[in-house]
Amino acid sequence: IFFNIIDMQNWQQIAANANLPKADHKLISMSIVRGAIYLLWFPALGGVLLGCAMRALGPNLTDHSLFPSAFQAILPGASDALRGLVLGIIILGFLATSLSTLGDLLMSAVQTLSSDILWTDKVRQLLDTDDKKAQNALIQRARSMMIPVVVAMVLTFYFLWKAYPGPVFNFQAMMY
Repeated sequence: IFFNIIDMQNWQQIAANANLPKADHKLISMSIVRGAIYLLWFPALGGVLLGCAMRALGPNLTDHSLFPSAFQAILPGASDALRGLVLGIIILGFLATSLSTLGDLLMSAVQTLSSDILWTDKVRQLLDTDDKKAQNALIQRARSMMIPVVVAMVLTFYFLWKAYPGPVFNFQAMMY
């Protein structure tokens, strides 16, 4: 749900609909809440329910045999190459989703730093003028902040990884 709050698409939707009548603001906010529920339901709760269903199908399943058993149930007569191809597509889908989320987080961080913290007055002044050269210069300054923000994010996650060693994708420890 937290991702949905900082998702750039929601903020763009709010900004694009800022001139709507007050009565329509409730519809916009409800669509954002509905999007947060979908983000919670489909990947999180849906994945948990699917995992519980797989555990119920085979009581002898372990963490290491869960994926092969799932692919045997879904693709019963398929070869190992086809199962590997399907698994590769799923992993690439997860990677694409993660990169999209990372891009949204990066753009949110840079936009917050540039327009809300560092250059608040400058941004407000440029929004009221038609000085394209000054606007482009400010955009270039904001874009130049992307690399330091990325380096700060990578270092933060590296130090967290060093501070809490163990499997990288073991999210159960964070959930409890």
